[in-house]
Amino acid sequence: MSAVTIHHSLHGLLKQYTARTLLGLSVFLLSACAITTPAPSVYHNTIMRGQILSLEGNVGVICIGKNDNAAVGQVLEVVRHKPRTAGGMRRAKTFERITVGKVKIASIVDDHYSDVEVISGDVRETDTVELSAR
Repeated sequence: MSAVTIHHSLHGLLKQYTARTLLGLSVFLLSACAITTPAPSVYHNTIMRGQILSLEGNVGVICIGKNDNAAVGQVLEVVRHKPRTAGGMRRAKTFERITVGKVKIASIVDDHYSDVEVISGDVRETDTVELSAR
């Protein structure tokens, strides 16, 4: 077997392994949000709840649904969490909450998800939404 053939074989395996790992991680994260037990999981309440899962233009999907008492027309503040200490996320001791915009619930998808539209600000995927007064 030549060195070029070995290189191409290893490159193909690495790409395949990376794709499978990313797919597995994505399925794990989304399934954690979609748990349908009566009592929401700790993971959903502390990690996924309120997260902006996808955003295309000014339309997105959030991890807040019927179980969180979401309602069509409800306005939610969007916050971004920024580390306060030097060294990035891994060394951060505390975080600063920065309000970056607002979204409005356009439709309730199910118990865990809602479709939203951005009504103001610089909103990005992985930002967090919080219920505010209607």
